[in-house]
Amino acid sequence: MRIQLTTLRWSLLILSVILLGGMFFWLREGASLPQHPSLSKNSSWQLILIKKYELCGHTEIYKSTYNNESELQKVIEQYPNPEIERQPNLYKVTLRISDWCGSCRQNRFLGVENKEVIVRRGTPNKPGPILESTGFLTLALPEAERVDLAKGIPFVDEEEKLELLEGLNSLIMD
Repeated sequence: MRIQLTTLRWSLLILSVILLGGMFFWLREGASLPQHPSLSKNSSWQLILIKKYELCGHTEIYKSTYNNESELQKVIEQYPNPEIERQPNLYKVTLRISDWCGSCRQNRFLGVENKEVIVRRGTPNKPGPILESTGFLTLALPEAERVDLAKGIPFVDEEEKLELLEGLNSLIMD
C-alpha cells in the first residue's frame, strides 16, 4: 500500500510541474489568459454607424471607438429613431435617412442608360438615380464620346451641363 501511494504522489507532482512549466512558457511568449469582456478594465467599445439614404439608396458606414459604454450610449442618444443591434463591446446602429447622400446631393454627371445620354446624381464611381433623359442616342456619337459617357462625365453646374450637351449635339449633326 505504501509503494502505490508514493507512486501516486510522484505522478501528481510530475504532472503539476509539467502543467506549471507549460503555462510559464505560454505566458512568456506573450499570450494572456482569456478574460470575460465585462471583467476587463481596459475594454473599449466599438460603434458601427450605418447610414442608409432612402432617396438614392446609398449606404455610408462609420466606425469609432469609445472608452466606455456610457460614453457610447450618449452618442447613440443623439440619433433619431436608431435601429440598434448590441453585441459584446459593440453597438451596430442603423439610421434610415429620408434624403440624398452627400455625393448625390452635390454631384451630377452625364452617363448612358439604354443607349441614351442621361443625367445622374452622384459620381461615376458612386452613381445615384437618374435625374433626366436628354433624348440623345449614343449610337449617333463617335466611339471616343461613347466611351467617355460610359465612364461618366461629371459637371459642376447647369451651365457646364448645357455646354457638354451642346458639344455632343454638334458631333451628332456632323
